[in-house]
Amino acid sequence: MTSRAVVLANLASSNILEVDSTTDRVGIGSTQPTTRLDVSGNIKAVHGNFTGVVTATSFVGDGSSLTGVANTNFIVGTAITMTTGTFNGPVTIGGTLTYEDVTNIDSVGVITARSDVSIADKIVHTNDTNTAIRFPAADTFTVETGGNERFRIVSDGGTTSSNKIILNEDGNLGISETSPTDFLHILPTDGKGITLKTTANHSAQITADCNRSAADNTILAIRGNWNGTGAAEIALTTGDDTANKDDGKILFKTSGSSGNVNQRMEINRLGQLLINSGDSTFNSRSGFFNDNGGSSTAVQIEGSIYAYSSMSITRNGSGASGPAFIMAKGQGGTTIINDNDTMGQVSFQGAEGTGDMVEGAKIIAEVDGSPASNNMPGRLAFYTNSGASTATERFRIDSSGRMLIGATSSAGNAILTVQGLAGNTTEQGILAIRRSSNNGTNAKIGVIEFSGGDNNQAAIIQAVGDNTWGTNDYPGRLEFYTTADGASTPTERLRIDSAGRLIIGSLGSSAQPASGSADDIVIAGTGNRGITINSTNSSETGIFFADGTSGSAQTEGQVVYFHSNNNMSFATSNSYKMRILSDGELQIYDTGSTSFNIANSNGAGTSNILIYGQHSSSNLANGTASFIVYTNGNVQNTNDSYGQISDIKLKENIVDVGSQWEDFKAVRFRKYNFKEETGHETHTQLGVIAQELELTSPGLVYETSDKDVDGNDLGTTTKAVKSSILTKKALVALQEAMTRIETLETKVTALEG
Repeated sequence: MTSRAVVLANLASSNILEVDSTTDRVGIGSTQPTTRLDVSGNIKAVHGNFTGVVTATSFVGDGSSLTGVANTNFIVGTAITMTTGTFNGPVTIGGTLTYEDVTNIDSVGVITARSDVSIADKIVHTNDTNTAIRFPAADTFTVETGGNERFRIVSDGGTTSSNKIILNEDGNLGISETSPTDFLHILPTDGKGITLKTTANHSAQITADCNRSAADNTILAIRGNWNGTGAAEIALTTGDDTANKDDGKILFKTSGSSGNVNQRMEINRLGQLLINSGDSTFNSRSGFFNDNGGSSTAVQIEGSIYAYSSMSITRNGSGASGPAFIMAKGQGGTTIINDNDTMGQVSFQGAEGTGDMVEGAKIIAEVDGSPASNNMPGRLAFYTNSGASTATERFRIDSSGRMLIGATSSAGNAILTVQGLAGNTTEQGILAIRRSSNNGTNAKIGVIEFSGGDNNQAAIIQAVGDNTWGTNDYPGRLEFYTTADGASTPTERLRIDSAGRLIIGSLGSSAQPASGSADDIVIAGTGNRGITINSTNSSETGIFFADGTSGSAQTEGQVVYFHSNNNMSFATSNSYKMRILSDGELQIYDTGSTSFNIANSNGAGTSNILIYGQHSSSNLANGTASFIVYTNGNVQNTNDSYGQISDIKLKENIVDVGSQWEDFKAVRFRKYNFKEETGHETHTQLGVIAQELELTSPGLVYETSDKDVDGNDLGTTTKAVKSSILTKKALVALQEAMTRIETLETKVTALEG
């Protein structure tokens, strides 16, 4: 074999055949063979068997004459030209695989191209010509489904109206947007957007992970523009802990008509919801009253005008129920809360100038008893601040529905209790009812109405203007009305007018009682009227007249009825002066000069009586007259009997009367009449003159001080005569005359005899 090779070498031209004996290689058309047989040019083999690797630049023909290809591990070549070829194993092409007029390439295994695969237009899915990968232009790559372009990658910025997805030369991805200006640019149509969906048990998320260096830096912003102008934004920002970088905020922003996007709401790192504020301390204030110096409320609303700092809750629906705002208190789980626990409160606060809020008022809902299953007794307490650092409770509605003003408890059943003054609950309670304008004569200022559940009036108390009002002149009266049995409207029963007079009954809307010293209490009306003082025990009932506010001055005058013995007593100057016993006996006690004074307006005479005494009477209207004193001074009785207490047991120093002869003989009896201006009868009378009698018998004359109708001493006196003593003197003188007569008769008899 070696000798033949040498011989072939000697016969061949060096340009056609090269034999390298040192390497045992043969080159045909190659002067430096690199393999055992190195052919430069085409090889035409009608029949050939090859063992090992065949390396060729190209193959020409359809390969139908190749046999044993399936038994080779590799066919390596730079160019294979064939009409047809079947490869059951891997085919590795180091250069370019070029085919022409080929309908199909059917690869059973893997086709690996070590260089480019050149496609003129598109790669089409088998049996689905509407699905393809295309190269429609230079530097352009598209994906089509259903015959329409769905995705495009371009490098020259070119656009096509039908594009759905575009990745341009700047790395910007556009979805339905032909000119994306951001990393992801979506142009929604027909309300379409972005949906993250998984059918498995997994979550979907969008994550922005940024290593920001400062507080309040934006991590992720979702912005909404209106035709290119900012309209709204949601921003996820860093918090305050720049060392650990583990806290954050969510900011919600909107734009007004100016187009500037401003913050409207924030959820801060503590979970607080801040509305219209970008600062959890509300414009750098320290916080709110009783929140330990910080902003501790979970929801905050702040604004510069009413609309920005208000909240409304509205229900729009056909049902009868409305919206609800619920505050609740628990202790976790099913643990019951306790008496006096606070269930909720509404606090009204204002800035006090040093950075904090001060509470001006509040409403608190508290437990008002012992809670139980389906039983939660509660009360509402209302507080206001009168100018201090804290608010004070002024009013509460307890669990029984009682309204307590100035008080925190009530033992009674009154639905309204008023205790104390404003700011001082230890003083008296005051309730004010006012009329704002048009006050004056008969104008109602305030009304308290007592009605049943059917709103029918049973009684009314009303304050009414009692005359024209003016500066520092506000006359008023109180009127009390009740509805009579069988009536449907109240009628005035009692009135206290502007003069302080008590009028029981009715004088009419404008009538007034007659003025005087006894008009403080007036009982008026057309029917029977009166006053009853009712006492069911054996004590006393009375009317007292006072001229002072303490001590005996409170009881100077008294009219007292003693129920124990049914006597009535009358007192003046704190001393009983008259008493009427249960049997009608009249007792009078006098410390002055006159014990019994009877005045009669009629003239003197026997037609008018001052005192009329009767016996055998059963009432004041009947009986038999036995004693009469007329206005002219005449005294008349049944038996003309007048007496004197004369029992010896009552007397001492008893001696005989001396002679009255001369005294009585000196008495001048005169006829006279009273002067008309005295008011006495002016007829002629028989009697003595006191001044004349006084000359001979001064003991028979006495005088009294003259007084006016009020008992005042006028400084003059009036003389009177003791007529009964004068009569006794006359009787003594008569006894003397009888003695003398008898003596004379004895002498006459003696002389005659």
